[in-house]
Amino acid sequence: MQERQRYFSGLDSERRVGYCRAVRVGHQVWVSGSTALESGGGVLEARRDNAFEQASEAFRRIAAALEGFELGLANVVVVRAYLTEARHIEGYLRAHQIHLGSVCPAATLVGTPFLAHTDLVVEIEVEALD
Repeated sequence: MQERQRYFSGLDSERRVGYCRAVRVGHQVWVSGSTALESGGGVLEARRDNAFEQASEAFRRIAAALEGFELGLANVVVVRAYLTEARHIEGYLRAHQIHLGSVCPAATLVGTPFLAHTDLVVEIEVEALD
């Protein structure tokens, strides 16, 4: 098996629960579901119930994880987004277009009844290649 490299964002839960923000094996990188959740729990007031702001923050965190492997959003080949309500689709899609519109990765958008915290309305995971 090829060497596994890990990128930790510094959240306490990564070590406590046993996961990391991103894993690289060979030329492939998987970035965990990323959100706008703050390290102390909850979402900043300006981002609550705002899919565009939450998705934009998630994309910033994804970009930081990819930079940990000297990659960027241009390396993304698959994106999966989870939304808690259909009314958040437009805000999410606007953020997707800004951050990944020129990349045009394969994409899936899924509705889910809840995410890890009640203030979250968007969670995004990606796969990338170098």
